[in-house]
Amino acid sequence: MIVVVTGTGTDVGKTWFTAATISELRATGLAVVACASGDEGTTDADVLAGVSGDDPFSVCPGHRWLPMPVAPPMAAVALGRPSFTIADLADEVRTRATAPDGTLVFVEGAGGARSPLADDGDTIA
Repeated sequence: MIVVVTGTGTDVGKTWFTAATISELRATGLAVVACASGDEGTTDADVLAGVSGDDPFSVCPGHRWLPMPVAPPMAAVALGRPSFTIADLADEVRTRATAPDGTLVFVEGAGGARSPLADDGDTIA
């Protein structure tokens, strides 16, 4: 099962809510993995990796680490990285979701629900 976590904007507590939820679920014995963004310094990926028992580069694949505090597609353009679509991101989440049956996959959006996640869409897409 895939659970998408979104909020009203940046710095509203999505990462901390997701981390606390993952921690509680793992304490009951459930298998949980996370997908989130990564950039320089301590990131959402680092926080969620810490509670899920994963590596930060499993939570956010290396090619998705964008060291700029702007929407991911904007950061990709500014950094000269390739553009990407919601379908590209969904394929990466599906890869995480192929973990053993019963694994919950938490996907944390960036910014608010309508903040762009890719060239062609946002968390709603």
